[in-house]
Amino acid sequence: MDNDTWLDILVANGRRFYPQIDTLETGPRFREPLLLHRNNREGTFDEVSKQAGLQELPLKSRRGAAFGDVFNNGNIDVLLLNVGEAPCFSRI
Repeated sequence: MDNDTWLDILVANGRRFYPQIDTLETGPRFREPLLLHRNNREGTFDEVSKQAGLQELPLKSRRGAAFGDVFNNGNIDVLLLNVGEAPCFSRI
């Protein structure tokens, strides 16, 4: 995420239930937030989704992510695969 050569972790997730599960007041959710973990360089990670602005993105049920400099500007771009929707781009 910060191009420091230490591997960070982005978790693109969502449940395998039907979307209607989100209508229940409690229990698991179909749509879930992205999670970003920054490598502390000593075997641990800090969860930094809020600091990275990922909590501002809409909740989705995601099944995968691909990484690369899609726009050729030196930044890491992420292609997110959403259940039942077109893929979308995000920048970490």
